[in-house]
Amino acid sequence: EHFEGRPDRLYYREVLYGKPVKRFEPAEKERAKHIQKIIEKFHHNPKLPPNSDIAQRIFLLDENKIQLTYHLEENRVTASTREFFLPVLSGEQTQPLTMNPDMTSAYQVDSYSKEPKQ
Repeated sequence: EHFEGRPDRLYYREVLYGKPVKRFEPAEKERAKHIQKIIEKFHHNPKLPPNSDIAQRIFLLDENKIQLTYHLEENRVTASTREFFLPVLSGEQTQPLTMNPDMTSAYQVDSYSKEPKQ
C-alpha cells in the first residue's frame, strides 16, 4: 500500500503472508491468513532529529520481534537501529506486558547522542 499526506508520515506498508497454520477446528470455520511480516516506511519529520525519527518499522510476527530503523543523520553511512524481542504469550494474557532491558538491543550511530525513546 502507498499513502500520501498522512499526519503520521507513513507512506508505504507491505504485508507478507505465509502458509496458513493448521489447527484442529471445524472444517467450515474460515481460516485467517497467516501474517509473517509487516513493513512500514515513514517520511522524515524535519522537527525531529534523524536519530529519533523512525524511517522503517518491521514487525516479524513469527519471531516475536519488532525492528526499528531511524532516518540517516547528515554525513552518516549507516542509520541507528533498535530491536525489541517480545515474549511468547499464553492465550489468556491478563497482565500488561512489562518491557525490560533484556528485551531490546540497539545500535546507535553516534555513541554520544541520546538513545531514542521509541
